[in-house]
Amino acid sequence: MFEKHYRELKHFLLNRLRDHDLAADAAQECFSRAVAMQHEGAAVLDPRALLFKIANNWLIDEHRKQSSRPELMSLEEEQKHGYLPSATQHVDPEQIASANQQLDKLLTIINELPPRCREAFILFKFDGLSYQEIAQRMHISPRTVEMQLRIAMAACIKGLEYSNLPD
Repeated sequence: MFEKHYRELKHFLLNRLRDHDLAADAAQECFSRAVAMQHEGAAVLDPRALLFKIANNWLIDEHRKQSSRPELMSLEEEQKHGYLPSATQHVDPEQIASANQQLDKLLTIINELPPRCREAFILFKFDGLSYQEIAQRMHISPRTVEMQLRIAMAACIKGLEYSNLPD
């Protein structure tokens, strides 16, 4: 079944996803689901039709996930939106001192995160890995990666807001 339909299925997914790695991962997921259905005793009369139905459902699920929750921004996006200064912006010494204090506070917050949460955060923010890459590296699901990153971001935001309160 794999050899017969993989190429066509991957091409189908690639046309919709526009990402070779994601299409390959999605195709593998479709095959895994089809094999699981067979092992559960489901009668598969047309394996090709089953694979494409699974792929279509997978695409719909992914679209729903993406549209129902915003992704965390990468460092480049944060800089593009003005959340981080670019190399060409002039920064005065007071801003540098304040930024250093914020950075020290942020590093303390990151170091106090639970180990798996800290690891996911560092892989995403500093190493620039995607949810899928982090999930593979940490042997967890992409959904767990998302939850760990949300916990980390909430801790960072809360900690930085708390440190900015007037005395």
